[in-house]
Amino acid sequence: MKPDFLRPVVALDMDGVVRIPRPEAGGVEVISHEITVRRDAYPRLFHSLPHWERDGTNTETDYFSAYAVRWIRSLLDRGVDVRWATTWGPYANTYFTEPLGLPHLPGTPGVPTIPYDTSASWKARSIGADTRGRPVIWVDDHPREETLRQHHTPRALTSTHRINPVTGITQTDADAVDAWLALASTAAGQEDLRRAWRRELARRRRQPPDDPPIPYYAFV
Repeated sequence: MKPDFLRPVVALDMDGVVRIPRPEAGGVEVISHEITVRRDAYPRLFHSLPHWERDGTNTETDYFSAYAVRWIRSLLDRGVDVRWATTWGPYANTYFTEPLGLPHLPGTPGVPTIPYDTSASWKARSIGADTRGRPVIWVDDHPREETLRQHHTPRALTSTHRINPVTGITQTDADAVDAWLALASTAAGQEDLRRAWRRELARRRRQPPDDPPIPYYAFV
């Protein structure tokens, strides 16, 4: 097996990435499952509360991108380290992985607990702490690359990919992430990513004074 520094992590959101709102909106292939959630095992922040039945459960039909599920399986078959980065926390495994035919996946530790935090900043901090020293790409419908780079090193091997929440992951998305993974999985590819990051820093240094300054952590 490759050493960890050559094994990139795919940090994967659930809602708007794998789980999508309406099957007819995006014109994509979907999988539907009846999902029963429990009041005693439900995220407290960033989720609206469903209508609870007397037994403390709620059952609804949820829709998932069929392509996303196939792609996750292909990543796992290739030995890629796939982890949940979702405000569902451990409940992503509780409710979704088994119906989708996926194994339980590691996730960002814990669940959000600070009410004034944002879901994106919580995810960025958690991903950064959990994957420090390894290449990581955060796949989300609202990723914040600068925030992730603030919390994760090496910054040249830190990336994000934004998903359209209506469709979830498509082949175009998967191809883009796979191309980055191919680079991040080899020493030569990582050097290419470092050169690209140095070029980006040089471009930012040349930006007009009225533009936002380069964050201090970019040079760390």
